[in-house]
Amino acid sequence: MFIHMSIHHPNPGYEQEVLDSMNRVRLAALGTPGLIQIGPWREEAGGRVIGIAMWESRAHWEAALPALFAAGFEPMFVFPGGDRPPTSWALRRGPLKFDFMLLEVAGDRFRYKNYALHGGSPSYRVCEIPAQPLEDVSFLGRTWLKTRDHDAELTALYGNWRVPEPGWDYLSGPAIVESGPWDPSGFRWSR
Repeated sequence: MFIHMSIHHPNPGYEQEVLDSMNRVRLAALGTPGLIQIGPWREEAGGRVIGIAMWESRAHWEAALPALFAAGFEPMFVFPGGDRPPTSWALRRGPLKFDFMLLEVAGDRFRYKNYALHGGSPSYRVCEIPAQPLEDVSFLGRTWLKTRDHDAELTALYGNWRVPEPGWDYLSGPAIVESGPWDPSGFRWSR
């Protein structure tokens, strides 16, 4: 399964613009083979905009890319780059960037990789979060899938996620189980 979850903290007054942009991703991807679920919502308290997209496999995700490109999304990066198998894709539409990462099952954990050009030399991180079953939740008149224990997932990703941490950076998040140098040659996308 290929899952993307994003949590945005828009600047005050820009919440609807972020939600509208995430809905353009949803509309562009609807009907693509292998799509299980996609859509954003705005948190009633806290102002966060949250989105989730799930495809049956990485191959289904990659097959959906032309529909996203046709809807105005532009490729930015594919990681790690070169001849190495991709594990992360970044798309842009206007000023917003969307990151999609491959989640792999590793025992009782979901494992994914991220990459960084900031914070010193280019580096990668292997992160793990609890693998959980998904369950239905009704929201905004629709049925969505979410992890059974969202608190466990958010805590694994961010630590104390209930308290805003303006300086938080994914380079030192609690989900990291491995890190090392990364050769960024060839990570730019060409289509």
